[in-house]
Amino acid sequence: MGENPPQNRRESRVPSLIYSFAQLEAFTAVAEHGSLA
Repeated sequence: MGENPPQNRRESRVPSLIYSFAQLEAFTAVAEHGSLA
């Protein structure tokens, strides 16, 4: 359990980064439309 391949860690970081970016983009779109205000 303690032995985690560095490659596995690196690959699992990419999808989460893309997901965060997509969330930020969606939030910006909502803020631009003024639905949040």
